[in-house]
Amino acid sequence: MARNFYFHDRFSEGMAIVAKLVVDEFGEGADSRAAQTRVLDIPAGAGRLSAYLRAKGYDVISGDINSAQEGYVLADMTKTLPFQDETFDVTISMEGIEHIFEPNTLISELVRVTKKGGRIIL
Repeated sequence: MARNFYFHDRFSEGMAIVAKLVVDEFGEGADSRAAQTRVLDIPAGAGRLSAYLRAKGYDVISGDINSAQEGYVLADMTKTLPFQDETFDVTISMEGIEHIFEPNTLISELVRVTKKGGRIIL
C-alpha cells in the first residue's frame, strides 16, 4: 500500500542556515574539504538540502522513510539506522526530531553514525 507523504518542496531559510554552517566549516568545490566530507541528511524530504550540498561538492546520503524518492536510503528514524558506526562527518536532521515519540533513540543513532569529532545539526 502506497503512503502519501507531505514535505516542503522548496529550499527554506532553515536549510540555507544549515547549508551555510556546513560550507563555512568544510568549504565548497573540488579544492576544499567538501569532496572528502560525507553528509547524512535525514529526513531528506524533497531532497532540496541534499541537492544543494551535492552541488557544493559534498558526498551526501539522503535518508527517509519515503522510499519512493529515487536514490534515497530507506531509513526509519524510530529504529536503528542502516549505516555503520562513524560513517558520516556531518549528520543533519531538520524537521525530524519533533515527529518521533522517542527522540533519545534518534539522537543516540545520530551519535553512533557520526564520526568522532564530527558535527550533528538538529
